[in-house]
Amino acid sequence: MNEYYTNQNLNVQNDYIKKQQDKFFKKNANHTALALILDIVFQNVLAFVFEIIFLLVFIAVKTASGDFSLDSISNLMSNEWLVGEGQWVYIAFVLLLSHIFAALICMNRTGVKLKSVINGYKNSSFGLVVKCTAVMFALNFIGSLIYVYINYLFNLVGIEATGNDALTMPQSSVVAIIFYFFAVCIVAPIGEELLFRGAILHSLKRYGTVFAAVISSILFGLFHMNFQQMPMAFLLGLVFSYATIKTGSIKTSVLLHFINNTFSCIEEALYTFMPDKKLLIATFDYGILAICIVVSAIILIANFRKIKFKSDSPESLKSDNIISIDKPYLKYFSSVFVILAIILCAIYIIVFSLKLL
Repeated sequence: MNEYYTNQNLNVQNDYIKKQQDKFFKKNANHTALALILDIVFQNVLAFVFEIIFLLVFIAVKTASGDFSLDSISNLMSNEWLVGEGQWVYIAFVLLLSHIFAALICMNRTGVKLKSVINGYKNSSFGLVVKCTAVMFALNFIGSLIYVYINYLFNLVGIEATGNDALTMPQSSVVAIIFYFFAVCIVAPIGEELLFRGAILHSLKRYGTVFAAVISSILFGLFHMNFQQMPMAFLLGLVFSYATIKTGSIKTSVLLHFINNTFSCIEEALYTFMPDKKLLIATFDYGILAICIVVSAIILIANFRKIKFKSDSPESLKSDNIISIDKPYLKYFSSVFVILAIILCAIYIIVFSLKLL
């Protein structure tokens, strides 16, 4: 009889613990999705604030010089450089601040320490960077193929799935080009890795490192909000997650992200400013791609059983795979803010990324 009541008490306690874990998991899921929403909102709000500040400064300067008029404001608002390529001057700072704010809020709400995200528990190796780089470039190609097929399917119903037209390299201003490189090659790797692999991945890997890698990569893909970049971003997100899980730090993923974006920017610059050399540039591109595909295949075949989203460091046992949740994917995607984040991204994609042929 005593044994029966003891087992009953244990079952009640286990049920209570499970319910508390599920409740905490839901909160964690909502905080990660909320971080994505906040980042998008912050970008739009900060961009508006920067434009208002610039306008007020312009009015103050014109008023002080006695040249202020409604026509001067009209001329300013219609200036092609200011409303076009010149926006990269402040967009770089808008992106950086948005990513940092969203990441820090997520970390604060989920108990992730900024110091641990940066320092980790294992130094990266040159071999890890080389292997991940080769796989990364090969996955870029696969992501591009997926986009081609997605666009083909949309074309069948009279719709074109475009890329992000705003993310094109400026051509008429050296200042704008510099800030474009700064935003894409420096701000994006640091800010996006701090948010997706730093805050989101680290807060979820307690429920399973594979689960954390998949979810953070899905959110990373959604964040780009256009079909041209989404497949690529998801696949690269898995590589960045793998590097982060192996070392416990975002340093390696930031480096990989930097290599990827810098290569893309250099490639874009060559095509933009050397149009007569397109064949030569394309030959160089496909040569590198072929090498990366071969190297990636060798790496995957030789290390198939060794490739695990798990760190070899004993310190990882304190934070990785320590809580078991039943049906984690279903529970994650049924969370309120996760649903809202998906709806927000879907609306943005429909409005800005899909066009009638």
